[in-house]
Amino acid sequence: MKTGGHPGTDWQEGSTALVDAGIEIYFQLQDGSNFHDVHTAQFKFPVIARKYKDEVSTAEVIGHEQELADYYKQITATARLHKIEFTEISHLFWIRLRIHDAAGKEQLGFPYYDSLDEVIKFQEWVEQKNEENIFLDQDQGWALEARHKEGSVYLMQYDPDEDRYSVNNFMPHELLNSELILSVERARSIIKTLAESIGSDAWSTYRGYPWDDLKL
Repeated sequence: MKTGGHPGTDWQEGSTALVDAGIEIYFQLQDGSNFHDVHTAQFKFPVIARKYKDEVSTAEVIGHEQELADYYKQITATARLHKIEFTEISHLFWIRLRIHDAAGKEQLGFPYYDSLDEVIKFQEWVEQKNEENIFLDQDQGWALEARHKEGSVYLMQYDPDEDRYSVNNFMPHELLNSELILSVERARSIIKTLAESIGSDAWSTYRGYPWDDLKL
């Protein structure tokens, strides 16, 4: 039975198999047009071969970490020039976890997972493979429920204010788990290089207000 803003307890019966899925973490790229409310900027994108113009995957970055670091150096240098605090431009350091189907179409996004720690929270839940432990998360018109069942992971994305889902898929646990682990490992390695290059880690942990120890 459906109750409130949830599609109901039987949603797994309508799940669709997601075969040959791609699971990746992406670094978001901005040209500077939305750099700051007052100051404008123009940033050169890193010269890295990639599938999408406005983001680059961890797999695409490997071997090109310095090119990505040079991109972020433009941002920090401009912030220093205008004495802008990190909280005003934190959106320029966001990452995204995405699950695509075999054709490359996004099936599941995590629109509020801006940092690696938030991705790891989901990755660790997947790795545990505990059928009694249900994964629930929601934020501003987005919700995710995930369950382990008979060697698969069932994933439902829905609007918590409505009673219908926008995504309802399941995929082999082994595939999701292994790809998540690889993506997180690559992201950690890349972030280590980026942090050493700009002098601070702006990707691993969500940094809210007020501004803390991160120095631009």
